[in-house]
Amino acid sequence: MRVLIVGCGLVGKELARQLRADGHHVTGTTTTPAKVAALSEVCDVVAVLTGAEAGKVRAAAEGADAIVVTAGPAAAQAMTIEQRQRTYRQVLVDTAESVASVPGEPHLVMLSSLSVYGDAANHLDRIDESAPLTTSEDPSPARFQEAERTYQAAAGDRLTIFRCADITGGDDPPIADKVRMAHQVLGGSVPFHDEALFYRVHMLDVVEAVKYALDHDVHGVFNLTHAEVPPRMQPYFDALSALDGLPPLTYRNELRAPTVPVSVDALLATGFEFTHTEVEQMPGAGAVAAPRVAPQVDRTGQLLVTAALERINAALGLAEETGADGDAALPLHAVGGPLDGQRIGEFRVFTRPDGTRVVYSRLSIDDFGMDTHQVYGFTAAGSAIPHLFLDTAISPNTEGTFHFGLDLAPRVDLGANLDYALAIYGPLDEPRAAALSQPGVMPVPSLGPLQWTLRSPWMAAAIVAPEDLKRLGAVVDAYVDQWLALMSGGLPADVADSVAWQDLPQRDRRSREAMFSPRTNPVWTLLDRLVGAETAGQMRSMLVG
Repeated sequence: MRVLIVGCGLVGKELARQLRADGHHVTGTTTTPAKVAALSEVCDVVAVLTGAEAGKVRAAAEGADAIVVTAGPAAAQAMTIEQRQRTYRQVLVDTAESVASVPGEPHLVMLSSLSVYGDAANHLDRIDESAPLTTSEDPSPARFQEAERTYQAAAGDRLTIFRCADITGGDDPPIADKVRMAHQVLGGSVPFHDEALFYRVHMLDVVEAVKYALDHDVHGVFNLTHAEVPPRMQPYFDALSALDGLPPLTYRNELRAPTVPVSVDALLATGFEFTHTEVEQMPGAGAVAAPRVAPQVDRTGQLLVTAALERINAALGLAEETGADGDAALPLHAVGGPLDGQRIGEFRVFTRPDGTRVVYSRLSIDDFGMDTHQVYGFTAAGSAIPHLFLDTAISPNTEGTFHFGLDLAPRVDLGANLDYALAIYGPLDEPRAAALSQPGVMPVPSLGPLQWTLRSPWMAAAIVAPEDLKRLGAVVDAYVDQWLALMSGGLPADVADSVAWQDLPQRDRRSREAMFSPRTNPVWTLLDRLVGAETAGQMRSMLVG
């Protein structure tokens, strides 16, 4: 059998491995070139595409006997309604429309969610597949329902839909660590329904259910979770918090969910059996907190950024401005949560008398797999030489890959100063193009439109695996070389004269205020939670100048 798996993440990758081991021909998809190498070990063919690229989806599905859609929104991008609005339609509905356009009659399998019920069926004794669906406009249930309808209209009796509970297992962090992260990163506020039953399903049972449906021509809609009744979210999560000495979470009740038992009788009636899923249990008397399972954090980004920092400081003869105790100018400590009071990073500042200022930022939380490093090279207030920015970040949101950003941020409006644009950025055309065209490098507009107005069109932004990040060292060197050459030699005289009419200090002040504003970069909301609003305000002040 030829099988296309759309979305080779937690479930899709394991499904591909097992199907291929069973002798099937497997094509898997990913949105990230950096994951191609790893997926090539479990797939016969790997296609890099997004669900919205209907033509690429149809090409990948050519000759397929079955298409399994395991792509789903990342939990880290589902904690606020704004995040769900940005991601759910693209991941769920756009993918469904593309798959629905595939010609032929392949068996379609979709992983949906129990969220489609919301609280609409909580008046029943048990919720089976015929229960009413919620009419909530929240993107989670609304977009899952829309995707289901799209598949149903296209495939009819060729379709299998599994409405999954929270999927666990594999690389998914233990629930105790997720609760700790909610306290530390989300400020103790979660979108969940406090009275909802905390249903889960092990990823291996999800894989087995998909294989069973393919092998036995099982079609229809099925709830996919354990038959036992689990504890409710609020008492369970708060009991886990108490074991860590943490306060109860705040439940915003945005994601309404079943508060009565969910039936899996329809699936069990097909002959399928669960072998891996275990129901969660309330901690008993004398229970102690589960140990943290700290992920291995790759340090490639740190090495890349600190090497650039050392080179810049040596070339420019910068001296560090330390705090009163000789420490970094601004040590960063966690506020609240399980890491309260622990050192998680710092702002270091390096200067020289002419107003040149370099800020190095580190934020590292190994317990949560977070490691971010930035260099901000600021030129003097009256200078037309651009600022240098270099950024690498790996975190639970990036799923083992690095988000990389590199730019020379202009000090004037490029459209009104073409000679300036050519002098600054012309030498960067080739190294930028070469870097972003490398295998394993996914160029992305990692900033929104408003943020892009504050950067240059020559910004290099990409998602890369650690090994591929190392190969971006050449483009980092090219940008640093250009910046240091401008710092030592200045702008060509005619270019400097052509921009002299502008109020450079005033423009720079306003530009930096916008660049480091919570209105243009949501990271500041996260920093307010991690280090406190006062410290985050100090960080912004040090960057704005």
